[in-house]
Amino acid sequence: MINIKKKGFIYKTLILTLATIFSYSVTNSIVVSNITGIDELGSIAFAKKEGKADKAADKAADKADKAADKADKAADKAADKAADKAAKQAEKAA
Repeated sequence: MINIKKKGFIYKTLILTLATIFSYSVTNSIVVSNITGIDELGSIAFAKKEGKADKAADKAADKADKAADKADKAADKAADKAADKAAKQAEKAA
């Protein structure tokens, strides 16, 4: 008899504890989302979208840097050729 009563008491306290924790977390989540305007599930989806956008922006920045480097090298080559050509013409003139 005593074991059955103890067993029922343990189950009831376990259920009450789990229900209290669950209700507290749900209530806390609602209160926090109302105060901050951040929804937990929405913020996860937003973070994933932001992560993809950041990766795309990084790739675009890398491509722009590579293009700028190529243009810089091409300009250096053109300047060197022009300088060499001017030096040759100066030698011919002298």
